[in-house]
Amino acid sequence: MFDLPKTPPPQLRESVELATFGLPKSLRPLANWAHKVGLDPILIALLDATKTDRYTDYVGTVVSFLRQQEAENLIATWAIELPCAAELCRLSEAFSVSPFIASEYQAMPSLKLVSHQLTGGLLTKLAAVALIARPVPALALSDHQWIAALRTWVFLQIVDSIFRGGRPNQYLLDVTNKLRLAIDRNEHWLTLFTRLRGPTTSYHGMTRDLASACSQLLSDQTTRVESSVHRQLLSTLKNFCEGKTSQADDEDSSDEHGRFQSFLTQRPRQYLHSFFLSQIQDDSRLSDDITQIDDTDD
Repeated sequence: MFDLPKTPPPQLRESVELATFGLPKSLRPLANWAHKVGLDPILIALLDATKTDRYTDYVGTVVSFLRQQEAENLIATWAIELPCAAELCRLSEAFSVSPFIASEYQAMPSLKLVSHQLTGGLLTKLAAVALIARPVPALALSDHQWIAALRTWVFLQIVDSIFRGGRPNQYLLDVTNKLRLAIDRNEHWLTLFTRLRGPTTSYHGMTRDLASACSQLLSDQTTRVESSVHRQLLSTLKNFCEGKTSQADDEDSSDEHGRFQSFLTQRPRQYLHSFFLSQIQDDSRLSDDITQIDDTDD
């Protein structure tokens, strides 16, 4: 458990330290707090992945999601498999004992449709934020737990792509947008994602199971998926789970992400060595487990 102050110390707001890394002024208290408790790498990766390092009004939505019990439990379960999940678990715990962060950074209203809140192109641009802004719809318990787990898996995939030094795969972003539609109570998408239900105890196992479930649904002639849009989504998700990339991934997106890379280049050489060494060691330990739109609501 972290021994952290429940209110921000005065110097947290007044000083501009190395920890701010060029973040907007409104995020500097958060950045300095993370620096003091040794969680600045994962915080910067999280802000970069969700683009809330620039669209700061939505930081509270990300904080709120990580403090939800369902997400916390799943990330903690997967932490043994994934270094990014382990760091997010630490960050979530730190958030929970530092309530000034939740009061400083307010979440989006959860009862309003995301499409009514993220306008002017933001619905697609802030795909990760849109995904986590609303509660999972009221469903049968097993379906509710599955959709919550699938959302957390998708969100973690996005953050991990940045944490590993890359960026989100376009296939992953397409899946993110459609899952957001399901959670925003689009019954057709919700039904499709529910049909993919499988075990959630393993992060990498879930990836393999999703690829298999997509293949089965695409070949199922008894309860055939008729919609071409739905079949395209199943192919997209299958491609992502199998590690494939799309042509869109070759396009330059340097204006979309990059804060975490900048953060790493600014850190002292000794820190970088120990940070990357820990990631290499963790990845080596797990290597046997790893499987090698637009703005309109469809």
